[in-house]
Amino acid sequence: MQVIFIKSYVHYKNFNFILNCKKINFFIINSVADFYKMDISSFDAVFSPCDIIDVSKYPNTKFIFGPHCCLFPNEKNLSLVKGKNSIYIQPSFWPIYFWHCCDSKTKELNLLPFAFGVDTEKFNSIKPINEKKSCFYLF
Repeated sequence: MQVIFIKSYVHYKNFNFILNCKKINFFIINSVADFYKMDISSFDAVFSPCDIIDVSKYPNTKFIFGPHCCLFPNEKNLSLVKGKNSIYIQPSFWPIYFWHCCDSKTKELNLLPFAFGVDTEKFNSIKPINEKKSCFYLF
């Protein structure tokens, strides 16, 4: 699978996942301006985590947006990414529920949860319990 990845201002941990992904071949570009100059016909999809593209101009291309495009729903941006050929990802279900509470128009989007891979080479140390000074609770 060949996917254009628009780097822009992506979080470095998410970008690390893109660089180390073994199942998808990402063609990395730096900006939306670079995207507009490309022939995208040979690619399977476009992944733009930070920047909005009007999907109606590319009806035969699949798009993945998010999670960095906007913290809160923005009607102008949402109208540009709404289409049968696009999804908008969030890190989990609760931001999706939050968006639905903020703006009912977000229910018209294809919002999906997507958790990025964790760098298990970097985040693998386990301290003995007596050395731990804090903890993190999930509920």
